[in-house]
Amino acid sequence: PPDDRLAVRARQRTPWPGPPPHCSVLVVGGSGRTGARLVRRLCADPTLEVKVLARDPAKGARVLEQEGRPASSSSSGAGGAVEIVQGDMLNLDAWAHILDDVDVIVTAVSCGLRTDPFVLLGLRPAPANLPHVVDADGIAQLARAAREHGVKRIVAVTTASTGTPWSFAAMFLNSLCYMSVKWKFAGEQAIRESGVDYVIIRPFGLMDTPVGKETGLGVEFSQGKTEGTRRRIAREDVARLCHEALRSPTSTSTFECWNSASADRQFPWTRLKPDSAGKLEDVNHNIAVATFVAGIGGASALTAVSVASVTMRLLRFVRR
Repeated sequence: PPDDRLAVRARQRTPWPGPPPHCSVLVVGGSGRTGARLVRRLCADPTLEVKVLARDPAKGARVLEQEGRPASSSSSGAGGAVEIVQGDMLNLDAWAHILDDVDVIVTAVSCGLRTDPFVLLGLRPAPANLPHVVDADGIAQLARAAREHGVKRIVAVTTASTGTPWSFAAMFLNSLCYMSVKWKFAGEQAIRESGVDYVIIRPFGLMDTPVGKETGLGVEFSQGKTEGTRRRIAREDVARLCHEALRSPTSTSTFECWNSASADRQFPWTRLKPDSAGKLEDVNHNIAVATFVAGIGGASALTAVSVASVTMRLLRFVRR
């Protein structure tokens, strides 16, 4: 079965040798607020050849040009124009061949859809790009393709709440955004099982700061079930971490991160510990969200029947 093969590949993972002197990077989600900042940084590195996946190449080019980066439909070599690769996470087979020439994938993709109660109740068709399609199935397909085409490392930006389903942030975001945190965790697990070397970055609350301007802040990190709703990190610093992760000595590591004025500006990559072989211990987001939603329903003085009905419909939806 495919899952068994992935588990074997994870156990057979080869040590990260580091990128070649000139390396090709594919950015997935490069037109988003974090991704665009990352592309700006990567383009300033003369040792990198940068490709950006975009469903709509014209829109992707406009976003990059607004960032002051020229875009082209074909590669211009390291340090040149960004290559826009037309492709969709939902149709990976159509463009996976370009991974033959990619050393590292950086994904900052995020679905971003808000939960529609009418969809949950079956009164409106579900969007095609739900989180379980993009953040879970899409990332899983990307990880498998990376393995098959010889990609050496995946750097993935997810969220700090993935490992803590009972945290307020996880319950709130899961309820608000079609179980997005749950499905990001599923995407993480697929990367871990793929056999490709990886660094998974779990930022706390993201802040928008001036594009291209250094924040001057350090970054603290933890590797575990870190909770909290007051921690924040600038998108600019998440982009910086992604850039550094291309060549970081750490291997197969997952960490949560947030800004701190007292932390060292130089991120301590050598202090990161590798994850255990295979995937991390699974966590259950379903029960936490069902409890959260039922509690809100009770607080809103809904009838017991209504609370139970909505909760059961939500549970059926999230178990897909």
